[in-house]
Amino acid sequence: MQTSVTETAARRRLYFANAYGYAGAVAQLLRSPEGRSDLVQWIDRNSPTFRSALRKPGKRSILHDLLHALAYSDWEHQTHHWDLNSLEQFFRDHGERIPRDLKKKTDGNYDKLLTRLEKPLAKLADSAFHILFADRSTLLAFNELLANVIRSLSVAQFPELRAQGLLRRPAYIPTWLKRAVFHRDKGRCQVCHRDLTGVINPISNAQLDHIWPLARSGSNDATNFQLLCSRCNARKYASTGTTSEEYYVYW
Repeated sequence: MQTSVTETAARRRLYFANAYGYAGAVAQLLRSPEGRSDLVQWIDRNSPTFRSALRKPGKRSILHDLLHALAYSDWEHQTHHWDLNSLEQFFRDHGERIPRDLKKKTDGNYDKLLTRLEKPLAKLADSAFHILFADRSTLLAFNELLANVIRSLSVAQFPELRAQGLLRRPAYIPTWLKRAVFHRDKGRCQVCHRDLTGVINPISNAQLDHIWPLARSGSNDATNFQLLCSRCNARKYASTGTTSEEYYVYW
């Protein structure tokens, strides 16, 4: 399913009323082999987001698309059964409302309501994404799922591949992603936890690493990067996906 053109405007603020529970449910699926197997069918291999993430990181992640698709399936079901109380609350939780003239149950209103759902769904997906982006262990599981998808791709149909199951390294990492990963990882190597901020030690060897290695069918999706020092990055190289389970408190 293609993303609505209204999504850019919809994703200006984060709304967490539904996002924490939704992000937690998706994280639980990603953390189990059975869950990842169930989620594979929701990865649209022909979407612009997917094709772009094979080449280079973009602000729209494959995880965004997955979160949107799962939420759309759930709320389409509730719209089909005309659960108006739940729908109205969902709209309110995301700063939207259902016009009075759409509350009467008709086929035409059903189609219009589905269209109206795009804004709150985009807000839910974006809010849940930013919760999950802070959880590297879930990102590791997500990129393991993506690796299985990438291994199944045909080189003839996906010229982004340099060989079966293998992607090219991006020419550069965008500054916005470097900053996001640096702040999320608190300026520390996620293997040895060395300070890479340059505040205490002016020599910083900070590098962005693919959490799930390209050599093992890793992707260039924005969710597949973490901060490592040059020594740990060299040691990790083409090992299986590795990240830290440790997170730093604010005080």
